[in-house]
Amino acid sequence: MSALRAISTILCAFVLAVALFLLGVAVSISTTVLNPAFIVSELDDVPVHTIFAEEAKKQVPPEAAFLLPLIDEVAVDLEPWAREQTAVVVRAASVYLKGQGEFSAVISLVEAKNLLETRLVEVMRESPPPGLEVLDPQQLDAFVALIVQELDNRFPDYMEITEAFLGAETMDGLRVAREFSGYVTWALRLLPVVALLAILLIALIQSWRGRPVARFVGAALILAGVAGVVAGYLVRSVAPGMLPAEIPSEVSAVLPGLIGDCCHPLLVYSGIAALVGIGLILLSFRLRTAEA
Repeated sequence: MSALRAISTILCAFVLAVALFLLGVAVSISTTVLNPAFIVSELDDVPVHTIFAEEAKKQVPPEAAFLLPLIDEVAVDLEPWAREQTAVVVRAASVYLKGQGEFSAVISLVEAKNLLETRLVEVMRESPPPGLEVLDPQQLDAFVALIVQELDNRFPDYMEITEAFLGAETMDGLRVAREFSGYVTWALRLLPVVALLAILLIALIQSWRGRPVARFVGAALILAGVAGVVAGYLVRSVAPGMLPAEIPSEVSAVLPGLIGDCCHPLLVYSGIAALVGIGLILLSFRLRTAEA
C-alpha cells in the first residue's frame, strides 16, 4: 500500500511539474510575443522608417529616379510617424491572433505625403535635376504639380492592409500563429486548475501530512523551475541561428535581443518556482508528520 501511495504521489508531482513548466511558457508567450505593447517597445531598436522608405521607393517609376534620395532624406524626419503606423499594424495583428475577426489595419499616409511634397517643391526650386534647369519658374511649378499629382495617384491618404494585401504565404503563417495563440489562451485557463488539482491529490494521497506534501510539491516546483531555466537558455542560444534568411537586415539585427527579452519572463518565473520549491523542502524538515 505504501508503494502504491508513493508511486501515485510521484505521478501527481510529475503532472504538477509539467503543468507548472507549461504554465511558465504560456505566461512568457502571453506577456511578450502576444503583447502588442511589448512588441512595439521592442521595435524601438528597429529603424522602421527605412523599411517604409524602401517600400515607397519600389513605387517610384524609373523616370522619377531623382526622387529616391529625397525619399531617404524625408524618411529620417518621418521616424515618429513610421513608428505610429507600425504600432497600428502590430495592434491589428494582435487582434487577429486573438481570433477577433479578419486582419485589417488602416495606416495614414497623409503626413508622409505632405512632407515629401513640401521637400520636393523646395528641392526643385533650389536645385532642379539635370535637364530641368532650363525651365522658367512657371514651367517648373507646372512640372512639380504633375509630380505631386502622380504621388497622390500612387499613394492614397489612407491605406488598408488586408489579408489580400499580405498575400497567401504571410497569411498562412499568421493563421498558424493564431491557432497557437488559441492554445496559449486555453493553457492559461486550464493549467492553473490542473496544478491545483495535482496539489490536492498529493495532499489526499499523503493524508494531508505536511512533511511529505511539502517535499513532493517542493520537488515538483524545483523540477519545473530547472526545466524552465534550461528551456529559456536553450531558446536564447539556438533560436537566433534558426532565423529565415529573407528577414530584412534591419529586423534580423535586433531579433537575438528580442528573443532574449521574450525568454526573460520564463527565466524569472522558473527562478521563483525553484526558490519556492527549495523553501518548501527546507520547511518540510521543520514539519511534524501525523505519525510523529
